Amino acid sequence: MSPQELRTVLVLASIFALRMLGLCMLLPVFAVAAYSYEGATAKAIGMAVGVYGLLQALLQVPFGVLSDKFGRKPLIFTGLLCILLGSMICAVATNIYILILGRALQGCGAIGSVVIATLIDRTSERIRGRAMAVLGASIGLAFVLALILGPWLNQHFGISSIFVVTGGMALACIGLLVLLPAHASNYAVSKPKLPDSRQLLSYNLGAFVLHASLAGLFLVIPVMLQQRGVADQQTWKLYCAVLTVAMLICWQVIKFAERTGDLATVLRTAIVGLVISPIMLLLFSSVQASCMSLLIYFTAFCVLEASLPTLVGKHVLEHKRGAAMGMYATLQFMGVFFGGMIGGWLHGEFGVLAVVGFSVGLALIWLLYSSPLAFKQALSS
Repeated sequence: MSPQELRTVLVLASIFALRMLGLCMLLPVFAVAAYSYEGATAKAIGMAVGVYGLLQALLQVPFGVLSDKFGRKPLIFTGLLCILLGSMICAVATNIYILILGRALQGCGAIGSVVIATLIDRTSERIRGRAMAVLGASIGLAFVLALILGPWLNQHFGISSIFVVTGGMALACIGLLVLLPAHASNYAVSKPKLPDSRQLLSYNLGAFVLHASLAGLFLVIPVMLQQRGVADQQTWKLYCAVLTVAMLICWQVIKFAERTGDLATVLRTAIVGLVISPIMLLLFSSVQASCMSLLIYFTAFCVLEASLPTLVGKHVLEHKRGAAMGMYATLQFMGVFFGGMIGGWLHGEFGVLAVVGFSVGLALIWLLYSSPLAFKQALSS
């Protein structure tokens, strides 16, 4: 990477990581701790959880379109300001409905698509896959740290402290935004070959499947690990170790794909990994086999998470890139919602086997739809 590209990647990855860290710290504790608010009911707590994801899904495309028109930085700043103000409201809330208002304002900070579009704008095609891998690694690291810090903050300082820290991280992200280099160079392909509707649908279907699979499987993976002798307090250590190795493998795989130009084979192999890893997790019950299954899954997930937005950005004109990434990010959030909802219902009605079958079925649909020809056409210049 050039010094300008390296600085861009580090700033954007830091913004993404700090934002994700603050928001994900709620996940392990909110469902229980939220009952301390006046007027809290199961439905109201569900609304406080769901309103954030719903607004994130609905606003990704508008944020992307507006960033195409008014520039990336102003929209990132606006989104971070929404997260900051929403966090402040949540931090002082004593009533569940005030908390819902703050969570809604946090959800209005739908900057994911704009950050990814900015990264694609300001990196050369040669290193774009690795830049996306760094962004993905920062998200993974933030998620693991959130699982540790969230319960600790809640135990020692209460749930409001999590919102205070989230607001502080949003403020830090605004400060980092000042360090983002000026957009001096246009790295977009001069005459991109726009993909046909089948190829675009394949990428967006991939975004949906990838996150629906993740949301569904992680409703049952903690239960399966517990049944295999992994104590609750040790689970985060296992996730951290496996995810770290997966990200290191992903980095090498992306470098290989960029060097050889054979991203099509890498993508198909990663989708196959999404198919076989849940089956392995179900069939082999030892802790070692579970770790290997999770390693395959996380590696495939990281490779696809880095590659898919790169492919979308590669073939979309810069002045439409924000809108394209907005649609991609919307389908990510819809995948999480769909995977969580259907996975939860299947688990309650039919058990673990049904959830694994659901995840494998989604990956198979994507694999069958995304033919080798479609990928090769997308990668041709």
